Amino acid sequence: MQIPKAKLDKVLDVLKEAVNKKFPALPITECVRLGQGVAAATTLERQIVISVPELDCEAVVIGFALLSQMTRRFQDGYLVVTPDPESGRINLHNGTLEASMVLMDHSADDFPRMSEASLARSVDIDGYFFVKHLAEVSVNAAEDDTRQILNGVLLQLGENATLVASDGHRLGMMRLG
Repeated sequence: MQIPKAKLDKVLDVLKEAVNKKFPALPITECVRLGQGVAAATTLERQIVISVPELDCEAVVIGFALLSQMTRRFQDGYLVVTPDPESGRINLHNGTLEASMVLMDHSADDFPRMSEASLARSVDIDGYFFVKHLAEVSVNAAEDDTRQILNGVLLQLGENATLVASDGHRLGMMRLG
């Protein structure tokens, strides 16, 4: 599969927020799942699933830190990503540089199940507009680890997308569109 390096960099930048750094006893959550048209990561508390049509290969699991370090070494342009689950390796090359990495000892089937609903509905929102309103609402999210359910921002999709955050005392809500 061939993917623009800039796009892969953006995907990895978004996924890093859902790569587990707290529980080394669960090594698979320190990985990303690539393939079947998606890139995914989870901490088991949060998950991110990104539709990436260029990743139309068999799904593989690879360590996030190693993959992001390796992709940084390539220049801009297209990367050819060739996973080979049988040999336990994934190969990257762009015509001038080639790298080969060992896949994790986990099969893609072992990766924690992602909610299918997360890809069932989508909405197109201008990135600048979305980030601006997300920043305005997220100041209302709790920062206390004892109330983890309030640490996030809810994005509800419907006729109008809605962002909601609360710390138990304040509530911030923004309708998009």
